[in-house]
Amino acid sequence: MNQTVVSPQIFSEDEHNIAAFFTQQSLAQIVRLQTQLQQQLGDVIWLTPPHAAHITLMEIIRDTEYKTLSRKQHFTKWYERYNQITKDTIAGFGPVCFTFNQLQVSPNAIIIKAKDPAPFNDIRAALLAKIVLPEGTKQPPDIVHCTLARFAKAIDLDEATAALKTLAVNFEECITEFRLEKDISPPNFRHTTVETYKLGQQAN
Repeated sequence: MNQTVVSPQIFSEDEHNIAAFFTQQSLAQIVRLQTQLQQQLGDVIWLTPPHAAHITLMEIIRDTEYKTLSRKQHFTKWYERYNQITKDTIAGFGPVCFTFNQLQVSPNAIIIKAKDPAPFNDIRAALLAKIVLPEGTKQPPDIVHCTLARFAKAIDLDEATAALKTLAVNFEECITEFRLEKDISPPNFRHTTVETYKLGQQAN
């Protein structure tokens, strides 16, 4: 039996991510979906608070024990060397729009995905050509997604998937900036913005 994985609700300090946040219109769609998820699965899941719903461009410092330096020291080193390069690189891209139209259940989480990740992946590739992530930080994903919920209980994955089969997602989100966020991870989600990276004026 393939079961869902219970997410440990342990706060990890000094994580840093570059992420985009949703407009109020999109957040309304996300809250609607989360309400439906809760109605279907109850206390089997716990939800990402709307204020923390985000789309990760890439992790800079992740929840892991790094070699030699602490997470805070690794971030300071990265920021001093690459912050301006990151700002300039992102400014070379215009605003990007995505259609979120997929609801996916995995063993670890329930997410929504965008149909075409190419614009995000172009930005990721441009950044990785100019910056170096700390050793131990995983490479960024090749999808555009937002985590709506994680599992508080282990249940059959097929059962969870079947329970959400009738739920639909279809909305557009346009992004004009990214933010470098500290401590956006669960369960606290008490993130703070370190830097804002504006996209350029020309749409891709």
